[in-house]
Amino acid sequence: VLLTAAIMRLIEEAGFPPGAVNLVFGPPSVTAQVVSAPEVDLVTFTGSAAVGSRILTLAAPTLKKVVLELGGKSPNIVLPGTDIEKAVPASALRFTRNSGQACGATTRTLVPQAEFDEYVERSGKFLGGLTVGDPHHPDTVLGPLITGEHRRNVEGYLARAREEGAEVPVGGGRPPGLDDGFFLEPTLVTGISNDAEIAQEELFAPVGVVMPYTDLDEAVRMANGVKYALNANVWGPTPDALAFARRLRSGTVTINGGGGMRGDAPWGGPGHSGIGREGGEEGFREFFEVKHIQWPV
Repeated sequence: VLLTAAIMRLIEEAGFPPGAVNLVFGPPSVTAQVVSAPEVDLVTFTGSAAVGSRILTLAAPTLKKVVLELGGKSPNIVLPGTDIEKAVPASALRFTRNSGQACGATTRTLVPQAEFDEYVERSGKFLGGLTVGDPHHPDTVLGPLITGEHRRNVEGYLARAREEGAEVPVGGGRPPGLDDGFFLEPTLVTGISNDAEIAQEELFAPVGVVMPYTDLDEAVRMANGVKYALNANVWGPTPDALAFARRLRSGTVTINGGGGMRGDAPWGGPGHSGIGREGGEEGFREFFEVKHIQWPV
């Protein structure tokens, strides 16, 4: 909210006409009025799939255009021939950044069966060395979750996973000495199938699952076997990783970490990850309507 307010001040200072851009605070009832208003031609939303579905329902009577950037349960695929020592730290940070509260976090890691134990062991050592604490401290890597209710929801997922036989070799609890704040340890979950709740649902927390696969066809089925399709990352020799990436149902696929997201790249994905794209030329074009004019020649 504070960042949005600061952007609004910059818009005013830049000389935008009054009323061209408006910032409105209010409860869901205000949002419902705006989304359903016939004067509004387009609605773009970033958030959860549940709210995105509600926005579609409200927009339907006026048949307005809707662009949705929603959630993800994104795969991180380790191919045979990958440098495991290099892939582990980068993969761990991809699901723990911002304490896992990122829609594009690659929280499902798929590893060849032969390298599974090594990957889990190395991941455990790396995650165990991450500092959880005050975000203002320079040594902190993971800050708190956004609310106490959200942390309780995540703990519920972990409890149900354990009841179903999952193993939690790293984390899974509240870090000691951090009673003030909604902190959660970076967590690794193993011993689950791809259809387990914790492997299917977006947790929005520093919780990653690691699952083995036997061949590339199974890895593709597992990677694509969720309702989300926002993001993915593939580790491996570049030609192999590119070939695998083409088989993924995902709005974005990075290869070997991707080198950072480009500012002009489109962002979004099909399924429960949304409709349309944000960012880049594709996102810019979402705000246009195509008009065809024809005359006799």
